[in-house]
Amino acid sequence: MTMQITFVTPLFPPDVSASATYAKTLLTRLSNTNTVTGIIYGYLPEAVTGTTLLTVDKRSRPLTRMMELFLLMWRQRHAKQYIVTNGPATELPLLLLAPFLRGRLVFVIFDTAAASRTVFARLRLAYITLFAHRLITPRITTLLPIEHHPFIPTDAAAEINYQTAWSTHLTEFFSS
Repeated sequence: MTMQITFVTPLFPPDVSASATYAKTLLTRLSNTNTVTGIIYGYLPEAVTGTTLLTVDKRSRPLTRMMELFLLMWRQRHAKQYIVTNGPATELPLLLLAPFLRGRLVFVIFDTAAASRTVFARLRLAYITLFAHRLITPRITTLLPIEHHPFIPTDAAAEINYQTAWSTHLTEFFSS
């Protein structure tokens, strides 16, 4: 069954961070069986086969970036599912748009320590509690083995564990 998914993230390769690598891996795996549009902050992002990437230029002024993201998300308002990684740059537009979006919303909290320190953590909790508890399903991800190191060989057991961890993780996005 193919589902139309919009994936929103503030970090994506060529950004060098664990969450950027996670975002690309997740987008790649979701696109194997779904129609996926990625909305990302970046300039010249790495391509992902089978997806459409829409970018918000990080070099823009903060208010301009927020408005661009808001408009891109508005154009994707008919998706069946929205997956948004945490960060003020993605959460604020999502919270403003949540009542108008038709699909299921899932927050991926990659960095729990950072997420709990932001002003938006309290705003997100209040919003979910008061208005959108049926719309937004927060998900806290566990840190997965993000990618194989190209210069370190892996044995068959490690590969099976890696693939199993990802399969289990992907089912979280589609369970109620």
